[in-house]
Amino acid sequence: APRPGRPHVRFHLRRVKLLDVDAKWGSIKDLLDGLAIAGCIPGDREDQITLEVTQEKVPHYKEEETVIELTLL
Repeated sequence: APRPGRPHVRFHLRRVKLLDVDAKWGSIKDLLDGLAIAGCIPGDREDQITLEVTQEKVPHYKEEETVIELTLL
């Protein structure tokens, strides 16, 4: 659950074929590391952020995308 004072990072995956649980979380690792390196978040440890990964099935590959939302709670 989101906690006050921490950034909440949400990745919303829009895919033609939905990913299984381990692939869903694995698919955002490099993006999350990049946010930390860029200074957008303080780090990726559990005590630094809250994290959410959701998915949505889309009918066409041209609609595939990853939406990243950063919210300070």
